[in-house]
Amino acid sequence: MDDVTVTIISPELGIKKRIGPFDLDKNEDTTRTLLLEMPYYVEPGIYDLRITISNDKYRRVRHRPIVIT
Repeated sequence: MDDVTVTIISPELGIKKRIGPFDLDKNEDTTRTLLLEMPYYVEPGIYDLRITISNDKYRRVRHRPIVIT
């Protein structure tokens, strides 16, 4: 896949972060690190993240929990 971007959004936490574009090779594993800085006012708890992986031809959305302690 060419020109892939990854976007992570959490309206509850007030964060939106994007990395990319980058290319993914078909038969290779790829690792990318995305640092999410939490606002100082975030209370401990479980929050939802919306993770979108996309390019011009493909779009995949997943929802995952994140635990703030």
